[in-house]
Amino acid sequence: MKRIKQMNSKRMMFAAGIEDTFIIDPHGRSGKTLEEYELIGHYDKWRTDLQLVASLGVDALRWGIPWYRVERERGEFDWSWTDQVIRYLVDELHVAPIIDLIHYGTPAWLKDGILDPEFPSAFMHYVEQFISQYDGVVEFVTPVNEPLTAAEFCGRRAEWPPYKADDTSFIGIMVVLSRVAVLASEKLADAGMKSVHVEVAGRTVAADPSLQETAAQKNLQNQLYWDLITGKVDDAHGLIPWLLAHGCTKQNLSWFRDHPAHIDIFGVNYYPQWSDTLLLRTATGEIVSRPVNSGSLHFSQLMENFWNRYQLPLMVTETSIRGPVWEKTRWLQESVATCATLRARNIPVVGYTWFPVIDMVDWEYRNQSGPVEDFVIELGLWTIDRTDRSCVDVYRGIIRDGR
Repeated sequence: MKRIKQMNSKRMMFAAGIEDTFIIDPHGRSGKTLEEYELIGHYDKWRTDLQLVASLGVDALRWGIPWYRVERERGEFDWSWTDQVIRYLVDELHVAPIIDLIHYGTPAWLKDGILDPEFPSAFMHYVEQFISQYDGVVEFVTPVNEPLTAAEFCGRRAEWPPYKADDTSFIGIMVVLSRVAVLASEKLADAGMKSVHVEVAGRTVAADPSLQETAAQKNLQNQLYWDLITGKVDDAHGLIPWLLAHGCTKQNLSWFRDHPAHIDIFGVNYYPQWSDTLLLRTATGEIVSRPVNSGSLHFSQLMENFWNRYQLPLMVTETSIRGPVWEKTRWLQESVATCATLRARNIPVVGYTWFPVIDMVDWEYRNQSGPVEDFVIELGLWTIDRTDRSCVDVYRGIIRDGR
């Protein structure tokens, strides 16, 4: 196992990531799925992709297992492809994987996805099989990536299975994912693996005073995963009335207070173009949110707030920006410099990740007609055809200098 020693050193660890969303249920209108490894050609080009990652000089790669392929039939596991990839990454390229056990998407045999009654036991069996397969090979694991986003798309927007659109489903998904993340972290710790818990970060600001309470509730919902797995949802928590009114029992909340997760790294996913939103009321009275680019100032404030509230080692597990090379370069330099400034103030930012390192396909591809090429989002350091952007050298230089 390649162990990342930078966590306890004066240097941050640097990482890259490959987008790993696996929504395999065909959309009702378009008939499309959202299988990012297929869409970006990673199944065919995985060796090239990993070589590109290693050429940056990174310590680690956030990379996800396609659970639906590993366990096509319940209880029957095939690790042959993931073995090739992980062994090549570790043994040949000497890059440490940070494994997503579930980014987004579940096997087809879980008919109701995350809300399927069999999901918790199936997921925990998958975790056990993963540990058995990669004990001594993988050090860092993310049990569940971005529960908030999964709950939004599966339980509130009805865009992904099980296609729900109500607060009860949203909360149900958050509770289920939080619970299995806690249980998985215990098993990972017993096996000597480290848990990197990852959640989307953001802030909602009210455009006028009449929306301040709504914005405050939204912000509490944004940190619900963290509050659940750290046992902070007590009787005084601001979401208690909402949670109890939509199916979350006091027994559920008590369980979380009695079973705080094992957390080695607090992973923060922050995108300056999308993470912060402005809540406003339209001329017709409708309440809508609009993304606002708050840049590095709010990014710094957000990281500091997380440290003050949770007192856990922080890692930027995802960040990037959509735009031309100069804009990517500026955000890369600004965001890394922000992490360095926080570290100088003794706030333990232990790592930084540019994600995705190769351009990804917009999630809207699944919902709409048109070819893949029309939906590519230029977030990567390399284009989808693996053409090098000039900001690649900027990241190499930052890593080399050990900022």
